[in-house]
Formats: sequence, structure tokens, C-alpha cells
Amino acid sequence: MPCQPHHRRQRGGGTKLFRCMESRMRPRVHIKIADNGWILEKCAREISSRCKGITYGLEDDPRAYIQYYMNYSARRQRVSPIELAFFTHSEREEAARQRYFDVASEVDHRVCMSRRYEHELVQAGFGDITTISPGVDLDHFVPKVRIGVVGRTYHTGRKGEALVAAVMDVPGIEWRFTGRGWPGPSVHVPDGDMANFYNDLDYVLVPALYEGGPMCVLEALACGIPVIASDVGWMEDFPHIKFDNGNAASLRLVLEDLVAQRRESRRFVEERNWQGWAASHDELFDRIWHGTRTSVAVTHATYRAAIVIHGSERSAKGGPTSRVANIVATAADMGEDIIQGFGIDSVCEPVSPDIAHIFNSWPLHSAIEQLIGAKRRGIRTVYSPIALNLSAMNFYQQALPQILHEAEHVADAKQGIAEIRALTPPFSADSAEPLIEGVPGHFDALRRGVALADHIICLSEYEKAFLEAVGCRPAALSIVRNGVDAQTMADGDASLFREKFGLDRFILSVGRIEPRKNQAILALALRDLKIPLVCIGHVGHPDYFNQVRKWAGSNFIHIDRIEDRQLLASAYKAAACFILNSWAEGAPLAALEAAAAGTPLILSNMASEREYFGSFADYVHPCDVSGLATLVKAKIDCPEPEAQRAERSAFAVARYDISRHTRDTLNLYARVLRDVDAKPLEMPAESSIVVDATHLAHQLANGQHLTGVTAVEYSVLKAVAETRPDTPVIVWNSVHRAYVPCLIQDVANGSIANVAKSDRLPDGCYSRAVQAQVAIVARPVKARIWRRLGRKLRHMAKNPRTLLPRGLRKRLGIGGAVAVPSPARKRFAVASSLTADSVRPWPELEPGTRLLLLGQPWISNARMLSDLSALVRANGLLLWAHVPDILYVTDRTSFDEATRGRFRENVTRLLGIADTVITISDQAARDIACFTALCGISVKTKRIRLGPNEELVEADPTPPAFAIPSRYILYVSSMNARKRHDFIREVWRDVRGDLAERGGYSDVGLIFVGTAQRGFERYGEDSFKNDLREEGISVLNDISSRELAYLYRNTMFTVYPPRAEGWGMPPVESLYFGKACIVSDIIPSAEEVNSKGLIRLPADDHIEWREAILKLIADESALTKICEEAKKFRSASWRDAVNILFVREG
Repeated sequence: MPCQPHHRRQRGGGTKLFRCMESRMRPRVHIKIADNGWILEKCAREISSRCKGITYGLEDDPRAYIQYYMNYSARRQRVSPIELAFFTHSEREEAARQRYFDVASEVDHRVCMSRRYEHELVQAGFGDITTISPGVDLDHFVPKVRIGVVGRTYHTGRKGEALVAAVMDVPGIEWRFTGRGWPGPSVHVPDGDMANFYNDLDYVLVPALYEGGPMCVLEALACGIPVIASDVGWMEDFPHIKFDNGNAASLRLVLEDLVAQRRESRRFVEERNWQGWAASHDELFDRIWHGTRTSVAVTHATYRAAIVIHGSERSAKGGPTSRVANIVATAADMGEDIIQGFGIDSVCEPVSPDIAHIFNSWPLHSAIEQLIGAKRRGIRTVYSPIALNLSAMNFYQQALPQILHEAEHVADAKQGIAEIRALTPPFSADSAEPLIEGVPGHFDALRRGVALADHIICLSEYEKAFLEAVGCRPAALSIVRNGVDAQTMADGDASLFREKFGLDRFILSVGRIEPRKNQAILALALRDLKIPLVCIGHVGHPDYFNQVRKWAGSNFIHIDRIEDRQLLASAYKAAACFILNSWAEGAPLAALEAAAAGTPLILSNMASEREYFGSFADYVHPCDVSGLATLVKAKIDCPEPEAQRAERSAFAVARYDISRHTRDTLNLYARVLRDVDAKPLEMPAESSIVVDATHLAHQLANGQHLTGVTAVEYSVLKAVAETRPDTPVIVWNSVHRAYVPCLIQDVANGSIANVAKSDRLPDGCYSRAVQAQVAIVARPVKARIWRRLGRKLRHMAKNPRTLLPRGLRKRLGIGGAVAVPSPARKRFAVASSLTADSVRPWPELEPGTRLLLLGQPWISNARMLSDLSALVRANGLLLWAHVPDILYVTDRTSFDEATRGRFRENVTRLLGIADTVITISDQAARDIACFTALCGISVKTKRIRLGPNEELVEADPTPPAFAIPSRYILYVSSMNARKRHDFIREVWRDVRGDLAERGGYSDVGLIFVGTAQRGFERYGEDSFKNDLREEGISVLNDISSRELAYLYRNTMFTVYPPRAEGWGMPPVESLYFGKACIVSDIIPSAEEVNSKGLIRLPADDHIEWREAILKLIADESALTKICEEAKKFRSASWRDAVNILFVREG
């Protein structure tokens, strides 16, 4: 595929980025080849066919600005301003050798085929050298393992044709059969051609269930062809690759291992493809054209790069933190300055980087937050997900610890572990079995993160295949092998560790002590070996560490994390072998370090380990206790010679040094900067607004009336349903802790309450990812009663005193040891079932979507607030949160310190994830601005005006079911300290006394309407209500909207005495019903509502309140006049509020 044109971009401050590759910007390039039909013609053709503006041929092209001679022998004289030559190899014949160096001195840049000749030119004093190796067609040259099966089948099936049929789906195998009855095509091979048949095979398979010979074994071995067979016939007399007789799974493992060995050789050339050959030349031509000449593979950065870690890496520093530190330090040694930071915000001051490398997909929400944050700023992104296959997580996090905890006998533990092994096969990209999602939401998060990034870095083909299997579709992907300070490990001195810890020969494991690393199985497997097991690593899981100690023998030694790199290298060097039998890994640093030290390796077969180390390691399933013990015993009994250790060390140092890893990473940054245009993440359309109706839904589900915040929420949503009926709504379900999509119409009909606490959610809320549900049943092992009775009788015959009861023996002073019964034996049955009923934590939401949170479900629900934070961060949402007030912070008199502390913590968390705060008063906006400034939080504010309570507006007024005075004053409010019911009660006593002296007002009463809250529970108690009734006060705790509308419509006037409010809705409701309100003059609604129907009084002036109430009761004309003013009030429209909330920003 031809290289696409790339566009140059200048960023602020004149930062120079990479060049434009369009042919109209770069002059013509011509490749002159030395001869037709030679490999060099193919090399030239591959460049020309894939890159624009490049030609090739046998003749010079004087029109070309850049002339490239392939190879150097094609050059005669200078014909172009810039000339390059390709140097394959130098010659031994003197004249030809001189020609080689003459051309090298005449051209402007030298391209070598291998580093051997690059070094030769450097030693000869030449600079401006680049090594680019030709490629190979990886689609054409594919490894195949040829396996032959010789002979015919019989009606008994003893030849094993069913066994062969069961494994013929193993990829990478070419099957060849002779004779009839086999599950694939067969050929008849004459006796005289059988030798040729064998010599064209890689292996001969003997699948028979039982045999006399067979004869094909002699014939295959005579031709030097290895044989795969179980122990049938005379096989015990000959070398062969073993599998369990008749066991398809065992044979499959053997075949997969043979295929993997063949593929191991292939991986050394996987990066040597023709696309890479052409792209490297394209980069070189551009670099030369723009005047950047370098003699090393890494182009010195003309850009600003940052590596970002996140999540738990701030405190629990693991592999990603170590890798980042190594890359940054190594890049500095190379002269490249890379910024390192925790979170994308930390690397964007004072200037954003040109490229951000996000490390690790865990925690899932945190990784996506970093990617979205970078994309919003227009930063190009590289993402290293380090995607672990957690399909066995339920087994190693739950089932295995349970077995290790409950078992008391080694045999019982091993039996349970074997059950788990049978249920946890290694991952295969070709498997038809569904891939299990270890953590709900894992696959969704991987797909989302990969889709957001410009380029993905995988550590292995295994990781790449795993991402593809879960449905990830990257824009671009490269494999960059992991790296460590390999030379430090190779140079380690074994004596340092031996002297410090007094150890000579020992088995070593390095890694955090936790179930995923699987040290407990390692300890169990080696408990009977007479050699110390040393585990180096931080105890990340104390309970699991106790299990490790329980099952380890006396030879177990734990050493905490070693920071001294020389001492750690010494530990690897001194170890008899290194073991890492973990369940899930990326490309484990500890294994790379051990390999660089030359230490014999025993590794897990669950991830990419075989891909990295090939024949330099042995591999074992994490639950293969006997296999692990056998391998270790072999390492102890037959120690590796030093030459073999040295070979392993050289292999690892050459391939997995941190300098190579860093160089490849930096070069990838350069490619991304060249290939990807920098542009901010596109914001969604105006319609991309979602409403969170959680508070309202739960209020309705609890059967509570809508007051205050939920009344506002209901009124806004009703206006949204009328004006924007397609607006999506979500509700947090407290049972599953998941956000459930709803219809806006569900608000009006009340059905939104159905999803708030429902155990069963709509079908769309369940993920397609498969979950493994693991169950363990431990049953006692029942010994036969006669065997047990026989043992008891023999024991009593030898110890007559045991015939007496234990208590009587003690009283009689009969001594002697009393046998302690051994722990009960158990047999474990492990069952696994697959289910697709994994609840999605939220529906798919587009980054940049505005989330309107109109209620306050977060105010006392930490779980909901945590899930809200995850929803916002993981989806890159713009949270607009309604915070009517922060009185819990500003009003010190109305709330206890514990309540104020909880609110302060929750509102700080909320404001920290909010883009905009929705306020309902100028006073609240000022308070919030001061609070966020003190907390160092940057958040915008948006003010809306409140309309009347829509539930009251819609209500059909109905008289309450309780007896009420014929004339009354109304006070509507929840009953708590801030609402000051006791204050108005004292005022009312004085008013009532004055009215009694005047006479004629005995029918006038005061009605309190509201819910009795904490500290004011007495207002809900009948005895207290009876006492108040004697004072002319009626208390109505639980009335409907229709009853409240009746009370408003028929009251003389209302009172509202709180000293502090976020807004104060009842005075506005009073005006809506044409009733005057005597109100505290310091609350927002009194300050900001322009109506003469409000009588504003100092909150604490008892006398003024008494006089005002008396006047309106006793002076009918004054009451009529002020109520006429109240009727003139025109409230704000909820539709106006909706228009403000839905306005497009920017």
C-alpha cells in the first residue's frame, strides 16, 4: 500500500515538527539499480511501489534531486545534488574493497544492509550512516509443521484415528497420511518411495491406543525424523516426544508446543517486512531533504513528548512505573528529554506536549480518562494497554484461595488444584471457545481505550491477539518488546547476595506476593525439596501471604522488595533457577532480568513467555504442581553448565535491553507525529445531552413527596419532556450499581421509579462479555467404617486405658499421651459456568456529552458518588451538577460537625469532576465560587431561575383528610434546626395572646406542613402534636400535592422564617397561588424575587414578626392589598431554565 501524504504543522512557539511527505513538497527521488532480475531490483521496486515520488531503473535520472544507488557499485559520477548509496557488504579482493570505500567517501549518506558493515564504515571514519535491512513477505513465507501418520486403520479404532481427528484443528500443521481410514486425505506411497516420504516430514505421529511396534518408528528414526507417540509397543526403547495415551488434550499440548517452537524462529524476522523497508527509506529521504542528518537510528526529538501513568501507580508502584522510569532515564542518556507525570493534567503545564504516551489500561476508568484528556487538548496519543488476560481471575482470586484455606492435607489441596487446572486452559486466538471476561467492563474499557488512541503499543503477539479477540480495532499498532537494564543483570556478582543472606543454592521467585503471581502453588510444589525457596517481593495481599506460609515447607524464605539493582542482579546470578508461574502477565520484567542474568527459567504457559524466551525456558501451567516439582528437581539434580547460562544471558541482553526498547519507543513517537494530524477531540452535537434522574427516581421509589431539590428536578424534567422529548435519561440502580437508560416520558408517568432498585434490568444493560461463575463444594472423605473400626480396636488393644472416658481417665490420674485426631480430609469439586449476564456499568456515551445532574443523590451516598465519578471520567463527560447551596459548609449553627464533614468531602469530590455547577441563586453562586477557590478547584457556574413546583401546578386541590382551622397561616418546610419552627412557634404564642385580648379570632390557626427530620422527630409524634394543637398549631407531616395545593389556595398568607437557604421555594409557591409571604430578608428568594407580595423582615426580630403577622390577621384591607400584589407575580418559566441548560457552549 503506497505511503500516504503527511502534513507538516507548526505549533505555538515555533516548535518544529516533522516534515511534509507529499511529492510536491519533497523533490523527486530516483533509485538506480545495478542489474535487472537481482534481489536488489525487488528491493527498489518495493520502495517505489509503496512511496510516492520515487522511481527506479538501470539508468541515472539527472532530474531527480536525490539519487540513490542500489547498490554502491551502480554509481559512476555525481548527477544529483544529494546522493546516497546502499552498502550490502565489503569485498576481500583489494580493488573491489577500495571501490567500496571510494563510493562511501563520494556520497552524502550511506545506507547499510546490516550493522556489521555500519560498524566497519564508522571505524573507517565515515558518518551519516543508517542501517536499513530488506524485508520478507510474511504472508508468503509461513511456517508449517509437517506431520505424517503411516499405516492403515482397523475397525476396532485402535490406530487412534479418532484421536487424530480431535487435534486436526491445531493451526500451523500440514497433515500427511498413508493408508485408508484416516480423517484427512491420504496417498499411497510405494515402498521404494517411503524414504523420500519420511525425509519430507518434520515428525511422525503414532496415535495408536496399543501396538506391537509399530514399524514406522524404526523407519522414521532411520531417516532422522523425530517420533511423537505415547508409551505403546516398543516405544519405551526409543526416543520420542511423549503424550498421554488416548488423551487428545495431552496430544494437543504437544502439537501446539511444536508449532510454537517453529514460530519462535519466525519472530526474529517479523519486523523485517517490506512495508518497514519502504517506510524507513521514506523517512530517511525526508530527513535528508530537511537537513536532519544523524548517524544513529533515533532522530533527536524536535517535539515535546510525555509519558503518563495514572490510577494506583501513584502509591502502589508496579511494573508500569518501573518501565516508565527506565525509559525516561535511558532516553536522557540518549540526549532525549521526556516528561514524566501522574495524570495528563500534570504534563500539560505550562505547555501541552505534542505526544502523550499513556501507560497501562488499569484502572480501567482512569486510563480512558487520560486518553480523553489528551485528545481534548489535540495531543497525539500512544497507548500501552499492557492488556492482561484475566479470564482465570475467578479461579485464582476466589476458588484457589478457598481450596488452600479449607484444605488441611497436601493431597486434598493438590486434588482441588488439579480440578482448577482442568478448567483453565491457556488462551488460544484460534479457539472457538468464548473468551471469558475476568472483570466486568474489562473488554468494553479495552475497546474504548484502543479506539481513542492514535497508536497502540503491544508487548507481544500474544497481547495483540488478545486485543483482537476482545474486539479491539486499533488505528495503528506496533509491537515493542519489553526491556530491562539487561547489562546490569548480566554483570551481577552472585557473591553479594550469598554473603548478605547466607544462602548458597536456592530457588528464586521475584514479584509482588498476590494471588495472580501464584506463589502459594509454587510453595506447595517445592515444600518437600531440600533446597530453599526464596520469594522476593512486597506483600501486597497479607491473607494470601499467610496461605503461602501455610503450604510452604521449612525451606521458605521471604525477602521484601529489593531496590538495589546490583543486589537484585546478584540474587538472579546466585539462584539455581528462577520461577514465575503466574496466571497473567504482560511481559514480566522479573523474567527478563533473570534471563539477562543467565538464570535457568521455569515460566507460566499462560501468556507471552514462550514468545519471549523460546527454548531458553521451561513452561508449566500455574496449577501443574507435579510438573513444577519435576522441572525444579531436574534443575537441581542436573545443574545447567555455565556455557548454557551465558548463552541465555547473551540472548536476553541482545534482545531485551532497555536501550533497544527505548530506541524503538522513541522512533515510534516520531512515526506517530509524522503520520497523525493533531486535532482536538470533536465535541458532540447539541443533542448529545443526557439527564441523570437518579434522585427523583429513588425519591419516587421510596414513596416520598417531591420537595426542594427533587421538586426542582421533576419540574425541569417535565419541561425537557415537553420541549426535547428525545433527550436520553439515565438512572443509577442501587442494586447493581449501574446506570440504566430510560425515556424522558418515564418521568411524567412515574415508571422511572421502577429501575431505581430493580434486581432485573432491561436487556440492553447486560454485556455480551462472558463471565465465569465458579463454585466449590468441599465434601468430607468417608473412610470405610470397618477399616476405621479395625484401627480403633487395634489402638485400644495397645492402649487399654483409652477404653475409659477421657474425663474419668483424668480424674483417676491415668496418664499417657492421648492421640490427637488428624484434620478431616476433604475432596473439592470445582464447577464453572459461563454467563453473559454481566451488567454494564453504564450505556455507551460519547466523549464530550453533557451530563445534567439535577438532583443531589450524591449528598449522602458515597457509593453513588464513586460510580458517578467513574461514569464521568471513563466516558469523558461534561458534568453539569445542580448544587443549590453549600449551607452544610457555610452554616455552622444548623448542622453537627460530622454531617458538615461528610457533606464537605462529598461536595468537594463532586466539584472535582464537574465542568459546570448549576446554581439557583446569586448568593449560592458566590458561596460556591469562594469554596472552590479555597479548594483549588476550577469549575464554571450556570444560573437558572426557578418556576413553580410543577407537581403543585398540576395538582387538583383537595381538602386534607385532617381537621384544619377555618382560617389559618401556612408554614411549608421540612422540620429541622435551620427552618426555625421553634422561633415561629414563640412568635405565634405572642400573636395568639394578642388575638385573644382583641376577641373574634379564635378560629385562626397556624399550620406546619413538612417532614420531621433528625433532631426534630418530636414534630412527628402524636403527643407533641397534641400539645401544639392546644397552642393553635396543627402539624401535617404527610400530605399529598393536591392537599398542599388546597392549603396554599385557601391560606390567609404564609410565613417563612429560615435564617439560611439555598433559594427558598415556598415563598415563590405562595406568590404563585396569590398569597403574601412574610419571609426572612436574608434568604435568596427574598433578595432576588421582585414582588411586593413578600414582606421581608430581619430573621431574628421577634417583635417585627409578631407585629407583621398580627397586622395581616387583624387588618383585612392590608391583607387584601398585599395579596393583590402577590397575584401580580409572574414566575420564571421552567422552559427558560431548560434553554439555559441545553445551550451549546463555545
